[in-house]
Amino acid sequence: MESTEKTRDYSSFSSAAKSRFRPMAKSLGYEQTTATVYMKDRGDWYETFNLQASSYGNPFFYINYGVCVPDQWPSEKQELKNAGWILGSRLSYDGSGAFPCKTKAEIEESAEYALGEYNREAVPWFKNLNLKEICDLYFETTNLDKDRLGRHEWGLQLSAANYGFLLLKAGKKTDAMAWLREAERLMALPVFITREGNVVHEREKYSRIEKPERDELERLEIVQRTIKELSFA
Repeated sequence: MESTEKTRDYSSFSSAAKSRFRPMAKSLGYEQTTATVYMKDRGDWYETFNLQASSYGNPFFYINYGVCVPDQWPSEKQELKNAGWILGSRLSYDGSGAFPCKTKAEIEESAEYALGEYNREAVPWFKNLNLKEICDLYFETTNLDKDRLGRHEWGLQLSAANYGFLLLKAGKKTDAMAWLREAERLMALPVFITREGNVVHEREKYSRIEKPERDELERLEIVQRTIKELSFA
């Protein structure tokens, strides 16, 4: 049996896929932001799909689609190519998620098949989405619990902040304030690592303090600044 390396007729998946997915992107009204990422502007957010090559050079790839909000955090707008997505799903190919890409011809056939699946599955999902529904869908992907507001465990601070900022973009300022305060509370907790490797928030014998990283401090500052601005709005 021939190996994948012998039968593959291209050197770079992203380069080979670029021209073969151009018709799909054009049909859907998407713009290409990188060799494997495509987006459509929906005003306050973006529809996006991306091509994810398999690890280890396997002859298949995945197509993920979802919602991107590059300016979700105030004063921290990311370039579209680096923004990623906050929720979404993966297209299926003949009962699985893996699209074949052993050759250029297979990539082209995968692109044609993907367009049909995208119109059937993703387009209807995107069609009626708005920021309020995006907030609700994002919340469902987290371990946050509205009944535990003010009592969540450390580790959920980023989820709480993301949810709070999404609510703020959706115009729900009161709810946003509540979740941003929860994020602030969790972000400000002192963190100690015990000898057994557990996380605690009060110093124990033989425990060591875990100093926050720079990006964690910057996020806390953004959350605190936003809370202050909302308090005086």
